[in-house]
Amino acid sequence: MNIISTPIEIDPRDDRLLQEIGRLRVDAWATEVPDLPGKTDVWLDEYELSARHWGIFHDGRLIAAARLSVHDRLEDVPHAHVYQQAFDEPLPLPIASINRLTTHPDFRGRGCSDALDNVRMLAAEQRNCSCCVAVTPTGESRTRQLRSLGFKIKIKITSQGDFFHEMPSDVLLCRFPRQVAEEIIE
Repeated sequence: MNIISTPIEIDPRDDRLLQEIGRLRVDAWATEVPDLPGKTDVWLDEYELSARHWGIFHDGRLIAAARLSVHDRLEDVPHAHVYQQAFDEPLPLPIASINRLTTHPDFRGRGCSDALDNVRMLAAEQRNCSCCVAVTPTGESRTRQLRSLGFKIKIKITSQGDFFHEMPSDVLLCRFPRQVAEEIIE
């Protein structure tokens, strides 16, 4: 199926939409992590107001969302502890981080994550970021998506220390300008 609509940027100061993003995360991630710790109705963190957010809407309802944050120090990136163990040498600055991608279960497989990835990578390039980091616990399909955007796997880990604990995860890095693989050969 094709994408439902193109991503639109969401102002994180719009508390109503930010809360909607937080509720979408809980609803969507509950299908991936049934024992989601700290049962909550809204999943937001300290990076929300300083990040850029995009959402995809269907019939006025938020069905997918993702964020991009840009940092001058690796220590300030979401999941910094994961990245600090992944890279032997300092990363070039500024560092973009794509994270908190979520799609409502009823709308998965329709191109939402591809559209959100593309808009975030373009925004990182336009901000003149030197590289972009990502960590994903969601499996080979997601890792393949990121590799098709120019990411390379740096390490595999088994714990992130947050709600994805005990799930195998890939830590990935994309340097700008991107060298996007035409075909990923396993």
